[in-house]
Amino acid sequence: MKKEELFDAVMDKVSECTGLCRDDILQRKTDECTDARSILVQVLSKYLSDVQIADMIHITSRGVNYLRNTFLSRSAKWFVSSNYNAVEKTLPDLLC
Repeated sequence: MKKEELFDAVMDKVSECTGLCRDDILQRKTDECTDARSILVQVLSKYLSDVQIADMIHITSRGVNYLRNTFLSRSAKWFVSSNYNAVEKTLPDLLC
């Protein structure tokens, strides 16, 4: 699977689970959108480097690193933990 296909599949699943559109996840600065973006980064970081993720979501690699490193504290929120678990549960289906 190409990295663009992986990104699209994970983005679609994060969008579906959170109820937010792709543009909001990538561009808006609300807590909910930032939390969804951190779920996206956390899932993608298992397969792609910070630089590759940064290129795809149009932020700096330092920003990707920050989202990845603060995910544990964000996952204390119900919104983050429940949606992350939902995305993770369907991940094997996405990669087929």
